[in-house]
Amino acid sequence: MMDERYVRIDGTQLSEALQLCTYVVEKRNTYPILAMVKLDYHDAVLTLTATDLDIDLSVVCAPIGCGTADWTICLPAHPLASIARLAGSNGVVIRPNPSDATKVQVSLDQGDLFQEVSYDIDGLASDSFPDIRGKRGELIEIFGNGRMAELLRRVSWAMSTEETRYYLNGVAWQVGGPLGRRLAATDGHRLALCSYDPIDTAGQQLTRILPIKLVGLLERLPMPNLNVFDVLSDAPGRAGLNAIEIDAGKVTIRAKLVEGTYPDIDRVIPKPSNHVARFELPADRLAGAVDRALVLAESTKGGKMISFSRDEATGLIAVANMTLDYGASKVVTPFAWPEGGVTFGANGRYLRDVLKSCAGKLQIKQIDAAAPITILDEDGTMVRLLMPMRV
Repeated sequence: MMDERYVRIDGTQLSEALQLCTYVVEKRNTYPILAMVKLDYHDAVLTLTATDLDIDLSVVCAPIGCGTADWTICLPAHPLASIARLAGSNGVVIRPNPSDATKVQVSLDQGDLFQEVSYDIDGLASDSFPDIRGKRGELIEIFGNGRMAELLRRVSWAMSTEETRYYLNGVAWQVGGPLGRRLAATDGHRLALCSYDPIDTAGQQLTRILPIKLVGLLERLPMPNLNVFDVLSDAPGRAGLNAIEIDAGKVTIRAKLVEGTYPDIDRVIPKPSNHVARFELPADRLAGAVDRALVLAESTKGGKMISFSRDEATGLIAVANMTLDYGASKVVTPFAWPEGGVTFGANGRYLRDVLKSCAGKLQIKQIDAAAPITILDEDGTMVRLLMPMRV
C-alpha cells in the first residue's frame, strides 16, 4: 500500500493558528523564507511554525483526517491564512505534490456551495527554514486562565515606541526580591505598574524586558494554562542569546528579549507620605470632561494640553484647553477642588490613555505642579504615573 501524503483539518482551527503565525511573519521580507510558515506533519500531528528571527512560534493542530506518510513544506503565510478564512468551519485538505517537494494543493470542503475549490501553491523546501530554538531553562512561573494576557493589558498601553530608547520598547517583568512580582511599562511621560504578587520572594531580583511584538502576541494568545521558562539559545551563530520560552499547551513561543537595563522606576514613584493633595472623582466622569475639553483641539496639530485648576466661582475642579486657532474650552466638574491642590497641566493624549485603563473611583495624588502625578483606581495592584506639563 502506497503512503499517502495529505492532511484534512478544521478550517476554523487552521485559521486561528495562522492568525498567530501571520502576526509573527513580516509582510515585507528580504528573505523569501521568512514570509513562509512551515507545515510539518508527523505522527498524525500537524505543526505550524513561523519566525521573524526574533520570535519563533509553533502551533500544534489536530487533523480530522490524514495520510500515513510524514512530510514537511514551507508555504506563504498570508495567502494560506486567507484560504483558511474562506473555509469557515468546513474542512481544509492540504496535499503535497509527491513529485515536487515545493508544491502543494489546498482544497476546501465546500461541496454544498461549489463543485470544487482548490489552490495550487508554490512553496519552498523546509531545509532552509531557520531554526532559532534553544535549550529550555528553569521554570519561572505558571499562569492560568489567560491571566498573563490580562496582566500585560493593564500596563502595555504605556510602552514606548521610540527607537532612541529601545530598552523602553516593551514590558519589564520583574521577579524576585522584596518587590515580589510585577509588570511595568513606561515611555518617560507615563508609567504603568502592576504588582500582581507583592509577596517578598527569596533570591536576587531579575528583570526581563518583553519586546512590544511579543507582548502583542501574548495578548492575542488563547492561554488556558501557560508556563514560562528561561531560555538560553544555543542555535548556531546565536549563542548566548537573551531569550525566553513560553509554553501555552499547543502553542510554544521562543522570543528574544530586549537587551539593556530597565530604569529604576522606584526612584520616580512618589512616596505616599510626600503627597499634599488628593483629587477624588470617577474615572468615567473625568474621561468625559477631558473629551469635551479637547473638542476644539481635535482639528489642530498642537494645543492638546489639558489644565486642571480651581474654578473661582464654584471652588470645583475645572478642566480646560487652549488652542491658537479656535479659542478655549472649559468644563467645570461637580467635584470639589482639594485642599492643598495646585494648578497643573497634562498631555491630553497621554491622559486619555491612562483613563482608558482605569475604572471606578479615581484618586489623583499630587506633590506639586512639577512632580509626577500618581493615579490610582479601585484595582489595588495598579499604580499609574503621569508627568505634568507647565501651565
